[in-house]
Amino acid sequence: MLPELLTEAAWLLAPFVLIGVLAWGRRVRWAWLLILVVSALVIGIYRELFSFADVRHLATWLDVSDISMLALAWIFFGQAMRAAGGIRPLHSPLVTAGLCGALMGDLASAFFLPTLAKDKTSAGRLVLAAAGGSLIGRSGNLGILLMSEHSPESAYFLIPLAVVMMLIARPAKDAMPMQSNVSWVPTIAALGVAVSVFFFPQHALLAFVCATFGLLPFAKKEIIALPTWQAIGWGSGVIFITVLAVTGAPELLAWGLELNRVNHGSIIPLALGAGGVLLATVIDPIALAVFSHAFADRAMDLRLDGAMLSLTAGIACGGVFHLYLAKSFRPVVWRWLLQVVVALLYIGGICWFTAGVI
Repeated sequence: MLPELLTEAAWLLAPFVLIGVLAWGRRVRWAWLLILVVSALVIGIYRELFSFADVRHLATWLDVSDISMLALAWIFFGQAMRAAGGIRPLHSPLVTAGLCGALMGDLASAFFLPTLAKDKTSAGRLVLAAAGGSLIGRSGNLGILLMSEHSPESAYFLIPLAVVMMLIARPAKDAMPMQSNVSWVPTIAALGVAVSVFFFPQHALLAFVCATFGLLPFAKKEIIALPTWQAIGWGSGVIFITVLAVTGAPELLAWGLELNRVNHGSIIPLALGAGGVLLATVIDPIALAVFSHAFADRAMDLRLDGAMLSLTAGIACGGVFHLYLAKSFRPVVWRWLLQVVVALLYIGGICWFTAGVI
């Protein structure tokens, strides 16, 4: 029975896992994404999990329609912020990058901050600082946003880690030339969204949609370019593949972990956190955030002992795709690795604090 279930999970997860592997090819990325979408459809139909006519209802049947819409709204909002001019730069590049991550999101910051940086090294350090800032609150990081239902404490539990990760990045004082002509309107709008999502996460979708439409009149033609639609198109394709993977894989994974809870329950939270960091790095963070929410919905017996908090922290801290988008991975790879090590140690601390794992 177990080998059959593992084989079924492997079939379902194959296109999902390959998202991250194939995302690195700039020239063939879109062709591979289309191939993965078709492959995910063929696998699901071939394994008799759904028919072609069922596809448009899958998100509703699997109870991931709201989460999928929220993920898309988060992507649209970040790109609307970027098109409207982004966060108004402050005197400190470190603070500016942290605010970009917390208010615009780490994905949008990876498109926005490199346009303000003086070189690739500065761009990479700014993007790393934004990734740290995205751990503050709920609206900056998609993993924290989607897992708020299962791990509401992550909105404030990860703030110390956010500060440390920003200090590790520590952009130089001259990393970002000042631009005083940027309007304050996008910054104020993003701050309003962040506050509303923090206190009323159940209305996050409404907040993102309203803010996105409100920012459209301020969008600048010169930056509503191809990268905006690349982010939206890639996110839509990735979410679609993830929804197809949710047809059976989360149940199988949750069932397997729940069976081993008695014998290995003490290490499951730590394994989820470390696994979140690893999978967010080798797969797509957007895909993993949606998948993890579906997994948490089905893992009823794993919601204790800090397991979901560790998983959320792992998803939020992992991932390297933002550096790839900024075209500045190599200059800052050691700082990124240090951030990952610190994140793993922090997750270990979470496990010790919540369940006495270590």
